[in-house]
Amino acid sequence: MRPLQSQGRPGTPVFPVGWEAAHAVVSEKSFDCTVSIGPATGGPMVWNPVTEQDESTAGTAVYAGPAEILVVTDTAKVMDEAADATPVRRYQVKIRAAASSVTTEHVIRVTTSSDSMLVGKTLTIDAIERGRRFSRVLQATLTR
Repeated sequence: MRPLQSQGRPGTPVFPVGWEAAHAVVSEKSFDCTVSIGPATGGPMVWNPVTEQDESTAGTAVYAGPAEILVVTDTAKVMDEAADATPVRRYQVKIRAAASSVTTEHVIRVTTSSDSMLVGKTLTIDAIERGRRFSRVLQATLTR
């Protein structure tokens, strides 16, 4: 029995070098939203006349550009400090594969979207999927 190998012909990789970048252009055609990703805080302090106090603004974005946002589930419940069940909506957010500086410490701010309910919302990044992909895939939540 021959041993399994991840090569085609001997010395030829199954996936050619740069295949992700060549196919990413096709994947990005489905991006119908615009997002900004960066730290939740860290920007300059700004006076808020409603709360009558200085409030920290968002830090500098590490990614600003097109994205695709898909609802994964709308049924999860999270227990908050008062032991109340809060509904949580989970999303899968796809951005350009080259956006390697995005971390789980960042948040996603939706600037434009085909779903008007998402515009202006902030999503918390829970996980970043790794591996060979045409786009970077983020798992995020929106707590209502």
